[in-house]
Amino acid sequence: MLTVALLGRVQLAWDGKNVPFAARPKVVPLLAHLLLNCRRPVSRDDVAFALWPDDTEAAARANLRRHLHYLRELLPHSRTPWFITDARTASWNPAARVRVDVSDFEQCAADPEQLEKAVAMYGELLQGYDDEWLMPIRERLHRSYVESLFELVRRARGRRDSSSASEYLERILSDDPWREDGVRALMAVRVESGDRSSALQLCAQFEQRLNVEMGAQLMPETIALRYAIEHGHPLPAVPLMPVARPASGELNDLPFEGRANELERLRELWQGSLGDSGALALILGEAGIGKTRLISEFAVQAEETGARVLWGTTSSPETAAYQPISEILRAALGFIDLRSRDEYDLGILARVIPELRSKDVVDQGGEPPVEKLFDVVADLFIELARPRPALFVLEDIHAAGQATIEMLEHIAQKCRHYAIFIVATLREGEPHTADILSRLRRRQDKVNVPTIPLGPLPEAASRSIAAKLLGKRSDASDVAARASGHPLFLAQLLYAAKAADTNVDALPAGLRESINARTDRLSPPAIFLLRAAAIAGNAFDLEIVGESLGWNESRLTSAADELIERRLIRETARSRAFDYEFAHDLIAVAAYDSLDERERRRLHRRTARACERWYSSRLVELAAYIARHCELGGAHDLAIRHYLQAAKNSAKAFANGEALAHARHALDLRPRSPSDTFELLCIVEEVLGRTGDRTEQRIAIRRLESVARRLGDVERVREVLRRRETFHRYLA
Repeated sequence: MLTVALLGRVQLAWDGKNVPFAARPKVVPLLAHLLLNCRRPVSRDDVAFALWPDDTEAAARANLRRHLHYLRELLPHSRTPWFITDARTASWNPAARVRVDVSDFEQCAADPEQLEKAVAMYGELLQGYDDEWLMPIRERLHRSYVESLFELVRRARGRRDSSSASEYLERILSDDPWREDGVRALMAVRVESGDRSSALQLCAQFEQRLNVEMGAQLMPETIALRYAIEHGHPLPAVPLMPVARPASGELNDLPFEGRANELERLRELWQGSLGDSGALALILGEAGIGKTRLISEFAVQAEETGARVLWGTTSSPETAAYQPISEILRAALGFIDLRSRDEYDLGILARVIPELRSKDVVDQGGEPPVEKLFDVVADLFIELARPRPALFVLEDIHAAGQATIEMLEHIAQKCRHYAIFIVATLREGEPHTADILSRLRRRQDKVNVPTIPLGPLPEAASRSIAAKLLGKRSDASDVAARASGHPLFLAQLLYAAKAADTNVDALPAGLRESINARTDRLSPPAIFLLRAAAIAGNAFDLEIVGESLGWNESRLTSAADELIERRLIRETARSRAFDYEFAHDLIAVAAYDSLDERERRRLHRRTARACERWYSSRLVELAAYIARHCELGGAHDLAIRHYLQAAKNSAKAFANGEALAHARHALDLRPRSPSDTFELLCIVEEVLGRTGDRTEQRIAIRRLESVARRLGDVERVREVLRRRETFHRYLA
């Protein structure tokens, strides 16, 4: 068989052996013309005039006759003629045994399963030749190549594989270094892989080339992204969860299958929101069922259509009131001109985003109504959607406090006439999920709140995924059946089956067993680090965990690298409160449960001490987080102090439910200091006054008076009398 490579440097091979040739300049274009038009006879005049456009008709025809002869001499001898000519036409012989890389490329580019192969074989058509007739074909092949690369980027982002996404984006920019959308995407991927300096360097180099060679400036979206990176804010883009590049033979992330109906439902809601009828939708499902994967796939598609996508995540427990909404606002700061905002509004907003105070924003004091804060935030959401439609994603709101849900309701209500789509995910079976669903659905008449429930994957999808990842193994369908359509369980089973080449009967019977089996294969230091990290929480900073264990940098890094390589932990995809997180909450739960009560208390106590040292500038912001570790570690006096600060933070941000919960929880720990008790009761009384619970407020005032008199502090007694007077004014 004759093999012809026209992409890149032209090469010929006959039965696998290279055919050397030193042909005249026009022989190669003639061969390419015949092969690229092999499906139909082409008139000799068309061929002649395409190859010799500047010659006379007679000269062009004569050149064609001579070069057809040269081509016959160049090609290997075959009983079947390579091409057929007559007085009018010249065409490639359909019966000739030939394989052309252009045809292979086009077939692979048209097959969704062969895109990687397509981009691997691509090269410029007839590199080094500039014949005019080549240009449309060359452009068509190049366009197909770029489209294939962008599709591979989209898939990599959807499955949260930023390593592959980076590789494809670098190829896109190598091909066209002026694609600013590609520059932004690569900047985001590099940040999410932990390389912020490289991302900023990429932006600086592009900006310099843009200024010098084009006399142009960066687009606003690029400036906003750079601002977010420089200030450590969440990125204003679709989050890409970074994963370590798998070692040879290691299992890749699951293909995205079996969610076509749910994805189509999200598209329908998105299209509805584009008609200035903003929507709020909820994705509901159990842990590990694929909520994040579904919304990641959808968010990538929305961003491709020109949407502005911003993302917020809720820790468990929520680190501060309004956490997911605050993350979205931090990511959006680069898009908003704060100088045009009212100082009073910015002062209110600074109660939720403390770093705004560093921008010469002054809190005006006083007690503005909570609705004012909600209005300011909703107005910012609307402003973000004015240039182009906006998608806002709030993850894991089952862990959010009452204040976050109230603000979400208000935003959805106020944004319903704008091109805004808000999608929130909730975990089924959590204590507050039913209350949140009930609260949002009660307002169905005011806010459209469709719910998209996620169940197990269809059996056919599970089998297809298993077959793709296990290859021709006969037990692939049995592995899929054991997972019962649960994506996380399926991933764990496939990992175990491939890693150990285990037969299906020896695989774990349940999800918890599969996670334990996976962690049992870790080295002892990695297991110890995993458990200590679970003490810190679902998200954590590695330095805190290392200090709680007393490890040096070398030992800590080695164990962490093993956990990242095994895909048990990863760097956070956005600049969130902490730099690392577990690959899934259930892995953290399993690791935490493997510790006995004594070990937990000891590690919680050490973690609290490490937090106080490492987070000296963030003690106010992380007060609730540190208080929880102090309490679980048995350091109740410290816990009370931090819960008091957390209650103050929440009260200042109008998060009344959270403020009341923190203060009452601290009181339940029985403070030994009457001064602490007095401060906590002041917060309780203030919040009860805001919420109108006069019965409980009266009780709080009585307790305040008792503590003040016990302290013998005249100023505190006066404070109680002032509060009592205000209370009776409300009662008229």
